[in-house]
Amino acid sequence: MEYYSYTYGMNDGMAGVLAVLGGLLIVALLIALVAYILFALGLSRMAKLRGLDNTFLAWIPVANAYLLGKVADDVNRYLGKQTNYRTILLVLSIISFAGGFIPVVGALASFGCGIAMIVVQAIALYAIYKDYSPDNAVIMLVTSIIFSISFIFLFAIRNKRPITLGGGQYPGGPGGPGGYNGYNGGYNNGYGAPNGGYGYQGGPAQQPGAYPPPPAGQSYVPRQPQQPTPPQNPTQEGENPHE
Repeated sequence: MEYYSYTYGMNDGMAGVLAVLGGLLIVALLIALVAYILFALGLSRMAKLRGLDNTFLAWIPVANAYLLGKVADDVNRYLGKQTNYRTILLVLSIISFAGGFIPVVGALASFGCGIAMIVVQAIALYAIYKDYSPDNAVIMLVTSIIFSISFIFLFAIRNKRPITLGGGQYPGGPGGPGGYNGYNGGYNNGYGAPNGGYGYQGGPAQQPGAYPPPPAGQSYVPRQPQQPTPPQNPTQEGENPHE
């Protein structure tokens, strides 16, 4: 009887442990699902308001890395920088995902691409954070890397008008003192991109729900720093102003 009682107690204890582990797994899956939904909502909304196409990619694993890079590339395009984060993130994401199904070599490739993807994604996120919330960009990036909570920040800033589309000024940089005045006098008066669109190489004329289209015929002309005007002397040398 004692033997059977002891065995029954072990089985009961194991069942309790499995129940706790199962509960934790369910909680973890729910958290992951919420994080995925917030990330997709934030990224798709930002892409839509920038006038980018294929915003549904935010909901597709692997492809959402491409859209994230595309948003960062669009930010840099307004700043006069040519980047291709979208392609880099897509390639790294595909290799990292597919490599897990190949023993040894694939696993090593997946690990290496995973590390590279973290680095490139951090660079892309910083470009986005700086455009949408420049004062908090650094702390947002650091916490995103440490705690993997970029989905919270992307969701929180999804409806903000970015600096590159006339939403403010970069402190101490473009749009700041001597800069581009928040791009209000820059790209199409701060509301659009060259060639009448928001996408790459001109892109679509206007995506539904995007920011208002730019005025026709305007282009990006950076504001030149103003030179100080010397004080005017109302009198000639040797003249008495009271005469």
